[in-house]
Amino acid sequence: MGADVNLQSALYGTTLQQYHSKLASMEGGVSGAYRFIDNFSIGVSLHLVYSMLEFSMPYSLNPSIMQGIAMPGMTFGQMFSAPPSMGGFGYDEVTATAKMTDLVGIGFNGKIGFAYKMNDKLSFGLSYTMPTSLTYKNGSASMDMTAQLNDAFGKAVQGYMMQNPGTTSAQAQAAVMAQFSGLGIDLTKGVQANYNLNVDLKFPQSLGFGASYAALSNFKVACDVEWINWANAFDNMTIKLSNGSNSNINTMLGNNGTFSMDFPMNWKNSVLVKIGGEYNANEVLTLRLGYAYGGNPVPESTIFPIFPAIVESHLMFGVSYKISAPLTVHAAFEMGLNNSETASNPSLIADEYSGSTSQLSTVLIHLALSYTF
Repeated sequence: MGADVNLQSALYGTTLQQYHSKLASMEGGVSGAYRFIDNFSIGVSLHLVYSMLEFSMPYSLNPSIMQGIAMPGMTFGQMFSAPPSMGGFGYDEVTATAKMTDLVGIGFNGKIGFAYKMNDKLSFGLSYTMPTSLTYKNGSASMDMTAQLNDAFGKAVQGYMMQNPGTTSAQAQAAVMAQFSGLGIDLTKGVQANYNLNVDLKFPQSLGFGASYAALSNFKVACDVEWINWANAFDNMTIKLSNGSNSNINTMLGNNGTFSMDFPMNWKNSVLVKIGGEYNANEVLTLRLGYAYGGNPVPESTIFPIFPAIVESHLMFGVSYKISAPLTVHAAFEMGLNNSETASNPSLIADEYSGSTSQLSTVLIHLALSYTF
C-alpha cells in the first residue's frame, strides 16, 4: 500500500511538495496439518517475511530535537522556539524535506490454527498469528533544511533591521551571517545531509474465530471475527540515522550525525468481522459474495494523507470456473467503500495536517489459477 500526492506546505510557499509512501510485504513458508480424530485438526505455519518501506515528504519535528548549544544557556531548539521578543524565531516545529529509500526488512512469522467439525453442516475454526518485528536495513535518507533556515534567516534579517533603523538589507544580511557564524553555522555549507538509515517496525499479532455452515448441499455461509493488536505494533516507528554528512545540521542537532527518533502512530486495536456465502451453481461454476467490516485503527491525532489506512467496509464478489477436471480459474472483485477522517487540532504529525480531512476508497482485483494433481 502507499500513496503519491503533491501538496502545498506553508513553509515552501506555492511550490508543490512531493508526499510519497510505500509499504510492501510478502510472506511465504511451510505449513503442516494433522488430524487427531475425524472432526479435529491442528495446523501450523512458519513463514519468512520480506518487506519494503519508503517515505518522502516535508518532515516536521518539535524544535526540542535540536540539542546543540547555540550560546551559553540556550540550545538551538530553545532559540528556534523562543518568541522574537526573547531573541528567538517563534517556531513550534522545524521542518526538513525528507526522503527515505532502499529500506528492506526480513523477519519471521508463525501461525497456528485449530479446526473442529461438529457435523456435516457445521464447522468451527480458531487461529493465532504471531507479531512480526522487522528492522529495515541498509536504507538511505536525505534531509534538507534549506527552506527552514531561509525562513529563519529572513526573520533574523528583518529583526536586525527593526533594531537598527537605517541599516540596508545587504548590511543586515552580512550582520546576520556573522551572527550565525558565531553560533557555529557556516551558511556556505548549506543544510543538506545524507544518512545511512535503519527503521524498526512491528506487524501485529491477531486472534481469529470462524464458523462455516452448509445450509444446502450447494450453498454455505461463513462468518469470521478477528482481533488485530495494532496498539502494540503500530505505536511508533523508530527511525535510526547515522553518518550524517553536514556539519551545520550536526551542530544544530548536537550530535555527530548519528541519532534516532520515534515517528508517532498510536494506532488502536481493531475487530474485523467478515461474512460471506458460497453457491455452487453447477459442477463447474461457483459464485461467492462477501462483506467485511473492520474498525478504523488510525486515531485522529496521527492521520495524515500518505498513510490513510482508514477504510472500514469492504464489499466482495468472487467466481471460480473449472476449465477442466484439474484446472480451475478464480477471480474476485473487492471494493473498499469510501471513508474519511478529520485530523485533530493540533496534529501529532505536523501542524499542516491539523484539522485536515483524509479520505480513502480502494478497488482490488484478484486472479488465480489452481491445478489439482
